[in-house]
Amino acid sequence: MIPPTETPLQLADLWAMLVRRRHVAGLVAMAVALGVLVLPTVASPTLYRAEATLTLLRGLKPVSFGNDTAPTLVPEQMVNTQRELLASKDVLEAALVMGGLTANPTYAGAADPLSLLQRRLRTNVVRNSWVIAVTFDDEDPVRAETGLQSVLDAYLAHQATRARASSAEDLSFVKTQLAGAAAKLLTARNAERVFRAKHSIASTDPDHNHITARIQTLAERQAIIDDRLAASAALFRQVRAADAIEDRQQRMSAYLRIDTISTATVVGTLQKDLFALQGLEAELSAKYLDKHPRLIEVRSHIAAKRAQLEETITGARASIEADVALLTEQRAELAHAQEDLRSDLNSYREYLVDLQRLSLESQALQKVHDELQTRQAQLTSIASYDERKMSIDGRPRSAVMPKQLGSGPLAALALLAAIAAGVSAAAVADSVDRTVRDGRQLRTTTGLPLFASLPAIPGVTSLRQSGPAEPPRLAEAMRGLWTALRYAAPGDGCRIILVASPDAGDGRTTLAARLAAGAALAGARILLVDADLRRPSQATQFGEARPVGLVDLLSGVPELSPSPTFIPNLDLMPAGQTPPNPGELLNSHWLGEWLAHCRDHYDAVVLDAPALADCADALVLAGHSDLTLLLARCGHSRIDHLSDAVQLLAPVHAQLRAVLLDGQAQAGHVNG
Repeated sequence: MIPPTETPLQLADLWAMLVRRRHVAGLVAMAVALGVLVLPTVASPTLYRAEATLTLLRGLKPVSFGNDTAPTLVPEQMVNTQRELLASKDVLEAALVMGGLTANPTYAGAADPLSLLQRRLRTNVVRNSWVIAVTFDDEDPVRAETGLQSVLDAYLAHQATRARASSAEDLSFVKTQLAGAAAKLLTARNAERVFRAKHSIASTDPDHNHITARIQTLAERQAIIDDRLAASAALFRQVRAADAIEDRQQRMSAYLRIDTISTATVVGTLQKDLFALQGLEAELSAKYLDKHPRLIEVRSHIAAKRAQLEETITGARASIEADVALLTEQRAELAHAQEDLRSDLNSYREYLVDLQRLSLESQALQKVHDELQTRQAQLTSIASYDERKMSIDGRPRSAVMPKQLGSGPLAALALLAAIAAGVSAAAVADSVDRTVRDGRQLRTTTGLPLFASLPAIPGVTSLRQSGPAEPPRLAEAMRGLWTALRYAAPGDGCRIILVASPDAGDGRTTLAARLAAGAALAGARILLVDADLRRPSQATQFGEARPVGLVDLLSGVPELSPSPTFIPNLDLMPAGQTPPNPGELLNSHWLGEWLAHCRDHYDAVVLDAPALADCADALVLAGHSDLTLLLARCGHSRIDHLSDAVQLLAPVHAQLRAVLLDGQAQAGHVNG
């Protein structure tokens, strides 16, 4: 979709905006005009204004202390605090007496002289400074000067009294707090020391302490045992392999190929002797018969040596097996000892966390204790010094106040201000309103031609209550819309028309029902389908109480047909009971097959779809439709939601038309 080009604001657009926002513009204009006319007093006596300035003198910066909130204020806050004290009730009551203002007829005749004095006295902090500008109005210039001077004198006296009273109170309070802080600090340090001794905490490093050192030592010993165990296990596997050989001579040869057995001194000696006897046997066998005494003797010696060699090998084999068992046991003991040490290390680290908390508490208490000591020293050495002293810059001087505007210029000013305020209020209300305002904005937003502009009539009831011909304006608009729809969709035969909208509450359900009723009254055979399976409402329009509908049809209930309504030529397929899986039902093949069947029995099928902002059901229904009516309601449909709806519908449906529900529409404007 090509984005529309912006057109410059014209006078007609400005007038339309004022008409559209006439209530807001009128109220704001009336309020501004009334304020301009009423606020200035037309008949006010000539007043003289006396002026003076007060400057805040900065001294030593005090230590932060909980009982005195003023030292924690930034300079601007301190100046504002002094300004409030200057206009306080106690200061002004003292000024009335000190300045003799009660003898003034203006104050003597007032119901509340204090309130009158408060209205005539003005205080203001000069921007980006520590200066307070003070003004006082009176009918007499001398009284204006003396009255302002009495207020300043009363303020300074009040400040001096407060300073003397608070100094002794602050010092006593600091001493009490310091004693408590010292006791808490001592208790915290003792708790930290006892905790260290109880849990034997020598190092606060969780990764480098006596437990981690012990774990490291055991790990090194375990590595050595693992190496020895691996070597012994390899020898033991060779022994087991030799044990499995059935032939005695081959088994003996396999034992002798094991390094530990073959390198033993006894085994070597026995093997050497055995080889010598076997050589001698071979020589004697060549000379003598088997029963020769010498040959028999040699062979008995060979048998004895072989038995002795086997006994030695058996002992070596047992030694290897015992070594493997011993090393395995030692390794298990080391692993168990390391597990115990790791458990102790976890406990030790938890103790370190608790110790750190105790240490932080001690540090915080130490900081409070040090600040209190510093504060006590300051209060003791400069008890009479107040950091927040105010200085008067010169005596008050009076001058005549400016005259007010006359009634003629004031009325003109009120009129101009009202016009400007009304136009501004209308423009602001229009700019913050993100809903559709008229057909021009709908075309600009969607890039679609305005297919129809229908009247939005408040209080429209259901079809069962009002009937299809009421209200007449809406019924006439629906007949015109149906006439245009007959020529909008290409081809002959039944047309499937989808009624969609970006948001709930746009009037989509009412439009679908009224359009179907208007087409049926025009003589067409119409089927209205409530395809909103999430919040169905078409049954309410026709007063139907049918418990089954489209949900049951898509679920596979056979021979389920629409029901006729009280309007001739109009059948209704309600939604039925709300299913747990509406999206899956609409995506089933049953929907397309059933709509194809409906094309043979009706002139048009009107589908009421859910809002596009709520779910994607309308996109599925658009794929089965011949034409989609995108409904927008003035003052309700959001511009961004309409743009999103057009982008969603464009890929699945080419026949897209915009329909506007406008409260300003008369009988409904339709473009074919």
